[in-house]
Formats: sequence, C-alpha cells, structure tokens
Amino acid sequence: MEKRITKKLSDTYKELEIDFTFPIEIKDANGNRTYYEKSEGYWEKCEYDARGNVIYFEDSDDYWYKRECDENGKETYFEDNEDYWCRYEYDDNGKETYFEDSKGTKCGTPRSQPSERLVTNYDETVKPPLGIEPEWIWKQKRCFELVRAIARYDAAGRCMDEAWFLELGKLIPETFPERDRKHSPANKEIAELTI
Repeated sequence: MEKRITKKLSDTYKELEIDFTFPIEIKDANGNRTYYEKSEGYWEKCEYDARGNVIYFEDSDDYWYKRECDENGKETYFEDNEDYWCRYEYDDNGKETYFEDSKGTKCGTPRSQPSERLVTNYDETVKPPLGIEPEWIWKQKRCFELVRAIARYDAAGRCMDEAWFLELGKLIPETFPERDRKHSPANKEIAELTI
C-alpha cells in the first residue's frame, strides 16, 4: 500500500480564505479524531472501523500504517510503510495463539492448521540419538527463544529486559559462526540482530 498524499487542511483553509486557529482538530460523529494539525506543520490523519479501532494512520513525517482488528478489538494484522507486517490469531477467550511477522518470526499454531504442529527454526534443531543434549544445541535453542520473546515484546509495544539483549549478544558469536550468520536462511533472524 502506498502512502496517500494529503494536502494540509490549513493550506485548504487559506486558499478558501476560511479563518482558523491551531491546532486544527477534526472528529467524526463518534468522537474519534480523524485529523490533527499543529502550527509547526505536523499533521496526522486516522481512519476507524465501525467499532472505533484505528485501521489507518498517516502523518506528515511520511509514516503510515494500516491494521485490522477482530470483533473484540484485538489486532489481527498490521502493516506499515517500512515493509513490516505482522499477523495475530486468538482463541475464543481472546488469548493470543499465533503470531508471525515479516522478519520470519512465528510463534504458536495457526487456527487454520489446528492438527499440525507449526515448524519453526527452533524445531529444526535435531537432538542426538543418545546421551545428553550438546551445549551448542542448547545455546541455539536459547537464542531462538530470546529472539521470539524480543519480537513478541516489540510487537506489543512493551519494553524488553536489557538482560535479554546482553545474553543474546553473548550467545550469538558462540553459537553461530559468522559465515553461518551471513549465509544460513535458517539463521536469518539471528543475523539481522547482529548486523
């Protein structure tokens, strides 16, 4: 989706010689702010669905996003102008059961595949037939767990524990040689975090 070009409302008011004061704020019949403009030139525009959820946002900083929400107002899809997207699914109680994004992160089982187990990078790690799990396998699993946790917190807009980044920064060089971080598709999400 391309960003829509929006002319500032203040420019239209000036052309039509309509008096106005800043900030300019327009609301729809439900009281949702659909347009806001400050005297410094910053503006933002929003569109809403029938339940009052923001489904489109754009501003004068060339940022936009669109989203979809279910009947309970929970976000099911998000996409922005930086080519990032994510998708969520929920159970009947509203608990998140599946998440995937454009960075390759996948958590949970999609409702469309209830009988199949979701295969992720974590599942590709093979345990040796006998003995204890080697340290390198444990470290690889831990890296993927940390990446998924960071992605979930980021998607939810929550602050992450700095210790996760420190641990991941220590584990990646020990677990994934540089040549693997640059060339292995299975480790793409790890490589992106270290560049």
